Amino acid sequence: MNKNFLYITTIGILLFILSACDTAEPIASFSISTTEGSSKIIITNNSTNDYFYLWDFGDGEESTEREPNHTYLGAGSYTIKLTVFSKNGKFSDTETKTLVVENANIEITSPTSSSSWETGNSYDITWNGSGSGYVKIELYKSGILQTAVVDSTTNNGTFPYYVSTSLSSSDFYKIRISKTNSENYFESDYFTITAEESENITVTSPTSSSSWETGNSYDITWNGSNSGNVKIELYRSGSFVETIINSTYNDGTFPYYVSTSLSNSDYYKIKITKTDNSAVYDESDYFTITTASSGDNIEDFETGDFSMFDWQYYTSGSQWNIGYSEVYEGSYASYSSNISDGEYATTLVTDTYNSGTISFYSKVSSEYNYDFLIFYIDGIEQDRWSGETGGWEYHFYTVSAGEHTFLWKYEKDDISNSYGDDCGYVDYIIFPTTSKEKK
Repeated sequence: MNKNFLYITTIGILLFILSACDTAEPIASFSISTTEGSSKIIITNNSTNDYFYLWDFGDGEESTEREPNHTYLGAGSYTIKLTVFSKNGKFSDTETKTLVVENANIEITSPTSSSSWETGNSYDITWNGSGSGYVKIELYKSGILQTAVVDSTTNNGTFPYYVSTSLSSSDFYKIRISKTNSENYFESDYFTITAEESENITVTSPTSSSSWETGNSYDITWNGSNSGNVKIELYRSGSFVETIINSTYNDGTFPYYVSTSLSNSDYYKIKITKTDNSAVYDESDYFTITTASSGDNIEDFETGDFSMFDWQYYTSGSQWNIGYSEVYEGSYASYSSNISDGEYATTLVTDTYNSGTISFYSKVSSEYNYDFLIFYIDGIEQDRWSGETGGWEYHFYTVSAGEHTFLWKYEKDDISNSYGDDCGYVDYIIFPTTSKEKK
C-alpha cells in the first residue's frame, strides 16, 4: 500500500473524530449549597461536553468561570442561571435554580436600652429569628461574660430567660446572640438588671485573721444593701462590750476607732443588726484586739526631726523633711521634699525586728496616676498611692522576724506637670518590736 495514502487516510480519520467532538452537544448541570447564616454560595458544576460558561446570579452579577464564588449582599429569592456552550460555539444548554438567601444578621429586639429587669423574674429575649438553625444566647456585664443563657436553641426569635438572683445590680448588661456554627455575634443595647434587696447581713471584716490595735481606726464591712440602717456592737467572749453606733446607713462600711480602754483578747466579735428588724443580724468571726505599743517603737516625729530612729535615704535621690502644715496627730509629720520631674525622694529604716506588723498613716497630693507615694518592704513594693487622697489613710502590713528595711518613696514621672502639694506625707508609724535600743 502506498505510504502516502495511508498517512493521508489516518489524518482524515483523526480530523473526523475531532470534528465529531466539537459538535457534541453540552449538557448544563450544577448544584449549589450555602452555609447556614451566610449569604455566600458554593457551586459544583456537573455539566458535560461544556467548554464555555455564562452564569447569571439573578442579582445583576455574572461570571464566565466554571465554578465561580459568589456572595449575595442582601436577603431574598434569586434565580441562578447557567448557560454552557460547546467548543465550536454551535450548541448550548441552560439550567436554572432558585435560591432563597436569609438575612445573616441578627437584630435583638428585647431587651432594649430602656429595659430594666429584676432578679428572680422571667423575661422574653426576642430577635428577628428566621425559624431555621440554632442560636446561642449569653449575658455580658461591662464586656465580661456572666452566664450562658442557653448554649443552643431554635432560631425562632424568642427565648424565656429567668434572671438569676445571684446577679448584681448594673446598668451595663448586654445580651449576645450568635449562630451556633458561626463566630459572628450580635449584641443588644446596654440595659439594666436590678438585684432584689436581700434581708441577709454578712460581716466581711473583721475576720478570724484580723488583729486590731487600740488607738487605731479600722473599717468594719458587710454586704450592705444601701437600704435602711443597721446597729453595730462589740462583744467579748459572748458578753456585750459597747455599742459602736446605734444607727448608720446600710452601705456596707463603717470606720471604727478602737478605744484605748479595751484590753487584750482573741475573743472579740462584731455584731451588726438591722434597726427595723432585729431578727436580721450577723456576727463576725472571733478576732483579736491588742493594746497599743508602749511607745518605744512609735515614730510620730514629735521631736521635730529624724532623731528617734536611724533614718537613711538613697544618696541618688532627695531626702524627706519634717513639717507641721499637714499632720495626722500631734504637731509634726514627715513629708517628701520638693523634687523635679523624673526625680524621687526617699526615707528608710533598717533594723532587726520581732514578728508582728508595721502600721502608719499616709496622705498624698499629686498628679493622679503619674506621681506616686510608694511603700516598700525589703525592696518589694507593697502599695502605691496618687492623686488627692483627702484625709489620712491607715495602712498595716505583717512582718516576719528578722532584718527588714522599710522605705517610703515619692516619685515623679518625666512629664513636666504637677498637681496639688506635689508630695507625700507619712505620720505615726508603729514599727514591729525590736530588742535593739533606738538611736
